[in-house]
Amino acid sequence: MPERIQPLAPSTIINARSKEAVYVLRDGYGLLLVVQPIIPCKPGSDDKPLQGSKLWRFDYRSPDTGKRNTLSRPSSATPAHAPGN
Repeated sequence: MPERIQPLAPSTIINARSKEAVYVLRDGYGLLLVVQPIIPCKPGSDDKPLQGSKLWRFDYRSPDTGKRNTLSRPSSATPAHAPGN
């Protein structure tokens, strides 16, 4: 039997920090939190590095056709957007 994945807690969402590569946190029902890496600025530039972003994605499989679709919302994720809030 597959292992049960716990739903994402608000503290998990808040504490998700950018790493060197993209990583994904899952809630087990198709909802994903994608955490993007920090993008460094060019050497010699006065710009600040861009902070990594948190994006919501939802993987959906149609019961009729079996085709998979991904719905996304390109904004920073907050615990208020988490399921059950």
